Amino acid sequence: MKVISFDLDGTIADSSFADAFWEEEVPALYARKNQLSIDEAWRIVKRSYEDVGSEDIRWYQPEYWFNLFDLDEDVTEVLRRVKDRVNLFPDALEVIEALYQKYDLIIV
Repeated sequence: MKVISFDLDGTIADSSFADAFWEEEVPALYARKNQLSIDEAWRIVKRSYEDVGSEDIRWYQPEYWFNLFDLDEDVTEVLRRVKDRVNLFPDALEVIEALYQKYDLIIV
């Protein structure tokens, strides 16, 4: 074994970052763009997420959703806005530090 891949959400960190992006930022941008309440925007966005489904690779691509919803902001900037919401599990850094000298690590 030469490479170990980790999923950030749920493996290295809790879901705070993902929730902030998918459940707060995207619906807020959609609400602003379409002059909707945040609740109505969330219902529409959530329904769209469900229609695509987590088995479809597009679900995991922020650019797909920004294009679909015709959002004006830069995806990278929105992700940077919520980066402080990454909450690593207590032993995550210890495990990464122990493995990175032996293996190539990928964190998705």
